[in-house]
Amino acid sequence: MSTDPIATACRLHEQATLHHQRQRLDRAETLCRRSLRLLQRAVGSDHPDVANVLTALAGILDDQGRYPEAERCARRSMRALRSAPDEPDVQRLRVQAAQRLANILRAQGRYQQAELLYRRALTLAKKALGPEDLDTAGVLNDLGVLSKYTGRFGRAARLYRRALARRSTTTSAGWSMPGAATLAASRSPAGRWRFGPG
Repeated sequence: MSTDPIATACRLHEQATLHHQRQRLDRAETLCRRSLRLLQRAVGSDHPDVANVLTALAGILDDQGRYPEAERCARRSMRALRSAPDEPDVQRLRVQAAQRLANILRAQGRYQQAELLYRRALTLAKKALGPEDLDTAGVLNDLGVLSKYTGRFGRAARLYRRALARRSTTTSAGWSMPGAATLAASRSPAGRWRFGPG
């Protein structure tokens, strides 16, 4: 067992992600909160790794239907990333945090606010990650879901097709391509631990 708090936090976050994927939400939340506490003590509250775990925790809380708490975590993540350097990994985290918050707002029926955040995330994703990136495809897909929820079915279909086209061009060998009906449930992993202390 590692005594390095960052290594322990990374391990806890990875475990939380696995439990979240398996819909073991209570266990995922517990592990994610433990990871968050360790990271905040080790690197401070405004570190990209802390923002990453906050975004993951927001997703878990969102899946539990605990929207106000999920929204607070997502907003904290976005605030933590404001002063982070404009490195590619940080840009990806910014896209994921904005997308997570938009998903939470959409789930609460706050469609106009959600659309603004999706558009912001899409602009950032295209610029920082490129138009063919999987996170860009994810934002396009979520914007399509929002369009469907608001009765703009033609627009939703166009966005789904664009998302699927991007996913098919970036699909690696051995990774199955989800259909349009299941694309909304797929997410690229947020657990990219590339940041160390200071």
